Amino acid sequence: MLSASNSTDEDGDYHREMDANKFEAYLMRVAPALKHGLERLVVLVLDNAPYHCRYADKKPTMATTGAAMKDWRRRHNIPFSVQAKKKNLYSYLITPLKKSDYNVYVVEKLA
Repeated sequence: MLSASNSTDEDGDYHREMDANKFEAYLMRVAPALKHGLERLVVLVLDNAPYHCRYADKKPTMATTGAAMKDWRRRHNIPFSVQAKKKNLYSYLITPLKKSDYNVYVVEKLA
């Protein structure tokens, strides 16, 4: 079990003390040992704890501003009309894109 302080609360849950920054720092410390220290395949198993699921990059949602949608498309070299309004950007240019192609988790990049 991974724990920042090796302690649990009264419910036996250590998750309240962990956050994404602590988990990612831990992963960066152990990654070299896992990569270079073992002759066997290493499998990293993660659950859906919030600190395992921070996005490094995420496909915009309807809650994203129009300007942010345009910035995101520029970063991904996806053409769009600069006159496009938010609703059209989202409906016609963002929605058709597969989340799995654009949503990248920090942990995936570190691993």
